Amino acid sequence: MEFTPPVDSMVPNIFTTSTTTTTSISTINNNINSINDEMDQDTRQKIKILLVEDNSVNRKVISMQLKKIGYECDTAENGLVGFERYKENGYDLILMDLNMPECDGAQSSKLIRSYEKSLNRNISAYIVGLSATCLQGSKDYCKNMGMNEYAAKPLKLHILQNIIEGFLNKKRK
Repeated sequence: MEFTPPVDSMVPNIFTTSTTTTTSISTINNNINSINDEMDQDTRQKIKILLVEDNSVNRKVISMQLKKIGYECDTAENGLVGFERYKENGYDLILMDLNMPECDGAQSSKLIRSYEKSLNRNISAYIVGLSATCLQGSKDYCKNMGMNEYAAKPLKLHILQNIIEGFLNKKRK
């Protein structure tokens, strides 16, 4: 003989889970709106961002995250295209995947830094290395390759916001 719990004993659990999920999503949306309110619209529009990422899904997700917090970005599918776009348009902030075919993030960063040096410019792009592979020493590797910062993928929205705020703070100094 099999025991079947009464239906009314299961109902509160369903609603509890649903309410918790709704509350969490609502809280996240409120946090995002709060972040957006804090940022000055003019500042957001003045930052030129380039996203260099070979994975089309990652490009789409990160582009959407940037849009959600008030920024637009140009994209490139590998480091060579990213370097060419940088030469054509100049960018303030570059989000650079480390592992890409043809020309990876490290090679592209070296090309960008070499190009900047050849122009004798005091201003250089702020390059953030991105990788789904979090190995010890990744941060040091990125610094040695001419990058300013390292972040692990998948990028959480608040991490992306912190990267941009950190960049803006350094730019103001």
